[in-house]
Amino acid sequence: MLHQLGEVFRKLGREESARTVLEAAYAKASGPEKSGIAITRALTPMSTEDRLLWLERADKTIPFVQTELNSTRAQILMDQGEFEKAVEPLTKVAEYYKSLPESATSLNNAGNKLRRLAVAGGENRHLIEGI
Repeated sequence: MLHQLGEVFRKLGREESARTVLEAAYAKASGPEKSGIAITRALTPMSTEDRLLWLERADKTIPFVQTELNSTRAQILMDQGEFEKAVEPLTKVAEYYKSLPESATSLNNAGNKLRRLAVAGGENRHLIEGI
């Protein structure tokens, strides 16, 4: 119940309330439910490091979690000016999104990740592919 309430707060843009409720839900949960709550909590981060913390608490066998971990780690590397090191995780992220069935969401996400890959790797072909 708390997980759903946290999700409602998140969708309404009430991120602070969502974080509070989701953290309470995580503390009370067990099993696979705990991983789902961690994923939802990662969607309301206070910082990139906070997002990474919550993603690391989720089930890392889930492809979406692996992708978001790579994306978040790449962002941290880029924030530190380590653009070349960010290319490998961003390539994995872009491949994940390109493998999904085409939809407005998957195409948007793939385009955004390819744009970040172009910035990190300095290759215009990723930018063109993202467009």
